[in-house]
Amino acid sequence: MGERERARVLEQVQRHGGLRPGVASEVAREAGLPEAEVFGAASFYHLLAEPDVALRICDGVSCALAGAQTLLEQARARGLRVEACGCLAACDRAPAVLRGREVLVDLEPAALDTLPDTTTPAAWRGTVGPEPRDPDALAIDLLGEPIAPGSVLEQARARGAEAVLEELERSGLQGRGGAGFPAATKWRAVRSASGTRRFVVCNADEGEPGTFKDREVLLRRPDLVLEGLAIAAACVGAAEVFIYLRGAFSAPRRALERALRAAEASGAYAGIRFELHMGHGAYICGEETALLEALEGRRGMPRCKPPYPTERGLWGAPTLMHNVETIACVPAIVRRGGAWFRALGRTEPGTKLYCVSGHVQRPGVYELPLGVCLDELVQAAGGY
Repeated sequence: MGERERARVLEQVQRHGGLRPGVASEVAREAGLPEAEVFGAASFYHLLAEPDVALRICDGVSCALAGAQTLLEQARARGLRVEACGCLAACDRAPAVLRGREVLVDLEPAALDTLPDTTTPAAWRGTVGPEPRDPDALAIDLLGEPIAPGSVLEQARARGAEAVLEELERSGLQGRGGAGFPAATKWRAVRSASGTRRFVVCNADEGEPGTFKDREVLLRRPDLVLEGLAIAAACVGAAEVFIYLRGAFSAPRRALERALRAAEASGAYAGIRFELHMGHGAYICGEETALLEALEGRRGMPRCKPPYPTERGLWGAPTLMHNVETIACVPAIVRRGGAWFRALGRTEPGTKLYCVSGHVQRPGVYELPLGVCLDELVQAAGGY
């Protein structure tokens, strides 16, 4: 079995409706794998392993403050199979409920008392999304106006990979996923790795409680994410880009698909192949090596490091991996220069997308310089 076919095993299980009786056996026959291997991989992911759960209600802090426990009790009283779950990246629209792979937001606990008694999840009404709201709720000046697909990539190619890497170094861009590792160092490591096969991976399996910035960037500015990934691929010598989205990111996936169709129609990313993968519900897959295991169709168990993904990543090849916010900064750095980006910060280079939710006037995502104080964040969101 080829590596690509092996990687699609989890998707096959999903197409069959999850790990219902007989599904592991059927997928094993289709894939030419032992049934135990299919079951062992799929049972790791709760969206596959628990296909009969009708609703998953977020019990994170913001949702708890907005009445998640009441929703949970009402759902159980109606006879639904319901489970509490971790953050659904909708803290600004709490409480949030996952129905299948769609997130329902802005659910009012009191309003559910008027619903007819039913065991049908579809009767639970709410806003499917969350789609972008008021544009002012996301103050991201850094990202600027929408860009034509391939326009900044063309600039990057004209300057050459080394010039782009030097600009990236000047910018001081660090990973926005938590570790703060210098982006330019990663790019150089992958570019200088031996062999001709390399990959670029975007980690969009955002799962930290209270964090929804990646959701907003994907919904509002998928053009920047795709452009940044294309620039990265061109600079490190990769022909394939994989975007791994968390299982609840159906709306962001649709936004990416629309942007990809437009780019493909114009031929903007000729020579670079993009592939979208949906996760299946495993918080640990936000860790880079666990995500690689999931992309390969296996259980999302972290790998021992070293070797690091830049040396031996997806299918054993050098792999450049960034999260959504990091890669979305790249087009602006190429256009405006590294010195411009560095000067935006206070204690560290650049700006940061901060998620503010809970008891504030305007929950949302706000771009402010790195180094701001907590009271500034609260004031940006309108105060208490």
